[in-house]
Amino acid sequence: VQTCALPIYKMSEKFTDILIQYGNEVRRFQQLFRSNKDCPPIPKSTPPTAGAIIWARSIFHRAKRPVLAFKTMPHLLHSTEGQAACKEYVDLGKEILEYEQKQFDAFQTTAVELAVQLLKNNILLYDPKRKTYEVNFAPELQLLMREAKYLDQLGGFELPHTVLNVSLQQDKYKEYVERLALLIDGYNSAVNGLMPVQQKLLHKQIDELDKCLSPGLTPLNWTSLGIDAFIDQANIGISAFKGFRVSVEKNEERIQSMVTGIEEAVLVKPFDWQRTEVMDHMEFYDFFEKHRAAQMEELVKKYEAIGPFLKKIEGDVVGSKTQMAPAMAEY
Repeated sequence: VQTCALPIYKMSEKFTDILIQYGNEVRRFQQLFRSNKDCPPIPKSTPPTAGAIIWARSIFHRAKRPVLAFKTMPHLLHSTEGQAACKEYVDLGKEILEYEQKQFDAFQTTAVELAVQLLKNNILLYDPKRKTYEVNFAPELQLLMREAKYLDQLGGFELPHTVLNVSLQQDKYKEYVERLALLIDGYNSAVNGLMPVQQKLLHKQIDELDKCLSPGLTPLNWTSLGIDAFIDQANIGISAFKGFRVSVEKNEERIQSMVTGIEEAVLVKPFDWQRTEVMDHMEFYDFFEKHRAAQMEELVKKYEAIGPFLKKIEGDVVGSKTQMAPAMAEY
């Protein structure tokens, strides 16, 4: 009997040591939690509220795993050491649950008002100094949607309907932002690089193009139903402007080619002044005059060819072909 009792006593003593050690671990987890709860270590890709809750839960789950094993041996938890260990575990759990609720309450307090406010932002912004457009999707709204998505996946929280609805539309807003960014890139490629004289020539077309984008500045916001139609119409406007610009620049190239040809024309035919054969005055005159006359005839053709190209530009840009449009004067 004594031989059998000794191993049982030793095993009981071992389990007691395990429970004592577990109590020490729980206190270490509690210290870790209290030391970092105000500034928890959160991965960069995780939003702050959800990240703090995930961190706190990870500590609790580490403390919970041994308890699940202890439950397979109920007599251990009924011992004095077991009761003490359970109490420390329960106290840690309560503290973490209170922390989670506090984090969620802080998020929930401002989430609805913030979501409603930011969704009322117009979808585009315009900088008059830089003369540039940008997508007006607030980073705070993006963060709010990510928080809501994480919190919904975590479970245990009842998200406000407004916030949950915004979160469920995250993919739609992401698509809008991407399409609007492409729209602005298209606008920039259409208008950037214009010379001042081209800007003045195309000012009406530029104004029309800006009118295509003006609904994005007002009245459209992120709750509007007309965003898709706006993007489609604006892209049509950009394509039309690019058509005007391409037509003007092609005719400019042709005109420049003519002007360059006129500038580089050689009216005086090269002559070998070292030649030994002597020409009489009529031969000498014909040598230079025939070349000059041929060159002048070619230059007149090139000069006269410029007019139709200018008329084509006037027709595309101004809508007339009088060759007297005031808008063409400086150009």
